[in-house]
Amino acid sequence: MTARYTMDQISAFLYDALNEETLSAQQIYETIIETVAEHTEYLQIQYEKSQQLFDLLKGTTKPEAKTEEEPEEYDYDDMTAKGYWMNADGFWMPPQKEEDKVIKWSLPVEEAEDGEYYITFPEDLLEAAKLAPGDSVEWVDLTENTYLLRKVDK
Repeated sequence: MTARYTMDQISAFLYDALNEETLSAQQIYETIIETVAEHTEYLQIQYEKSQQLFDLLKGTTKPEAKTEEEPEEYDYDDMTAKGYWMNADGFWMPPQKEEDKVIKWSLPVEEAEDGEYYITFPEDLLEAAKLAPGDSVEWVDLTENTYLLRKVDK
């Protein structure tokens, strides 16, 4: 990917967001802030590691003495139990801080006796989304089988 392509994509997404009548400037702003916040901790860790390596290469710090201990190996279940998650490129990402954590639910679509389909929202979803019975919601199609649920202010 080139820098020009990346910047063109950002420009196109912003253009689309600004032309979407149902989105407010505040919603666009919050989405950008949330996205940057999600990646800040990971990027900070990578920066610190790079800085340590750079200092070792310049000779401004000395390598640590080797230890005879074998590094611990973790399998997928161990990593997820510790709160790590794997990104789309297959890299392990550190656990998110609770205040930055994006919570996701997978909910089954159920069929009523009259043939209508419905989803039952668990209490923690209703609380996290600040929803109550009778509230209006908007479904935003993100990808195949993935939707973003937004409360519509009356």
